[in-house]
Amino acid sequence: MADNIMQDFLSCQFCNMKVQFFCKPCGKRLCKECLLQHFEISEVDHVIVLYNKRFKIVEKSIHDPEVTDIIPSGLDNMICVRYSEKQNIYVAEKDAQRLKLFDTEGHLLDIYKPKNMVRFFTPTKDGFLYTASEGIRKVNDVGDTLLLPLEGSLRGIIFVEPETVFVCNTTPPRIFKFNIKGEKLLEIGNSIGGHVFQFPDNIAINGNGDICVTNPAFLRLEKGTSSVVVVNSEGDFRFSYDAHKDELFHPVDICCNSNCDMIIADDANHKFHVINKDGRLLRFLTYEGIQSPCSVTTDSEDRLYFSQMDDPSLRIIHYFY
Repeated sequence: MADNIMQDFLSCQFCNMKVQFFCKPCGKRLCKECLLQHFEISEVDHVIVLYNKRFKIVEKSIHDPEVTDIIPSGLDNMICVRYSEKQNIYVAEKDAQRLKLFDTEGHLLDIYKPKNMVRFFTPTKDGFLYTASEGIRKVNDVGDTLLLPLEGSLRGIIFVEPETVFVCNTTPPRIFKFNIKGEKLLEIGNSIGGHVFQFPDNIAINGNGDICVTNPAFLRLEKGTSSVVVVNSEGDFRFSYDAHKDELFHPVDICCNSNCDMIIADDANHKFHVINKDGRLLRFLTYEGIQSPCSVTTDSEDRLYFSQMDDPSLRIIHYFY
């Protein structure tokens, strides 16, 4: 009589052994014997966890910042720094028609010479978009072309996959959302009680879809007028962060990490403010020698890349482990 063997456990996807591990990027169940083989047959950056812990979210925590690298840019003054999903860093030079592209280890990959000086830009799949007096322009290997004609005074811009563009306009104060065809999807400018924005300058989108905008005062000597304004994906007001009332706050740039926290570059106080998705201050990031941070961006590993005023070096900070 044949033996009937009942399998009462979940098996590895490569053999009949009991599953012990799980690869998150690949979505594969693995036993101990097949684990090494799985690493060898693919170039994916594997993340292996115990199978029964596969849905557990490990909370990151903020620690004292550590400058882990300094990259010479060869530029006199870096006005804007942005991370590309292709794991590259774009850097724009102040008062010059030049951008440089580096990898995350500081190797120079390319140099761009757009038709206009670039103050605000955002990487795309094949190049970058930037704001100019006539609208939004696109730069790639083909050249520098006008993508979307717009009137006003355009400033910060961000491209969100697969085909959405958010742009700040200061005259009148508005945030616009377009698709890549130039069709307006959303216009944000007013809320209950009056204007949301006075001077929308730079913009970031967090993992919840919230729209986070730096709103600096025209005159830096005016206390209490600068802020970061956050609205939800529909344009409804969520909160405004204006730091401490007794402090001259000047938010010049903003980015968001994987925890939906906002990192705000404050050049008046020579530090970064880290606030959570609900506007609560978590802590300040600073270190000895920091001086007027003017642009900040974050990569897929939550490292910060930032520039300082009148400084030719790009700095990398670890603060989130």
